[in-house]
Amino acid sequence: MNLFKKINDLSVDFSIYKDIEITPRVQIIFVDCPKHIKEWLDEIDLEIGVCELFITPPGENVGAFLHIDGHKINHSVPKFNWATPSGEMIWMSTIKDNISIQKLYTDHGTKYLRVARSSCQEVDRTEIKNETTLIEAGIPHMINYSGSLPRYSLSITIKKLQKEITYLELISEINC
Repeated sequence: MNLFKKINDLSVDFSIYKDIEITPRVQIIFVDCPKHIKEWLDEIDLEIGVCELFITPPGENVGAFLHIDGHKINHSVPKFNWATPSGEMIWMSTIKDNISIQKLYTDHGTKYLRVARSSCQEVDRTEIKNETTLIEAGIPHMINYSGSLPRYSLSITIKKLQKEITYLELISEINC
């Protein structure tokens, strides 16, 4: 499956977020898109839907639980991601017709579905680093991170002409 693609080596200065207090659970915070990333997106005629910072506390096997961005199963939600330190993103496919899900919202109102791991099997994985990586967030996915430092990840949902764009349309759009 084609669920991720390294686009370029643009990086994010995560030091600007170091004053945010680390909590015992993953935090999701709306942030402004870094200027150089916004300029790059403008150059390729893409728009920012949502720009979120995920802060994962240090620890063993912590990270985002298995989820789907939005409230639909198996739809396309392309996002650009950057992270430091790196962590693995793992994608799953459903193995049952009647999967166990919960419709939830982040603290700031972003929709997502929590998915039972027993309903899925792994289909792909990659390391997300501090370089531009296009990922598909509309199918079950999670982060596996076991580190001694907090992990910072910037995630930007992309739009084109104020409309949603699919992962495959976006790959075609930026010719990669």
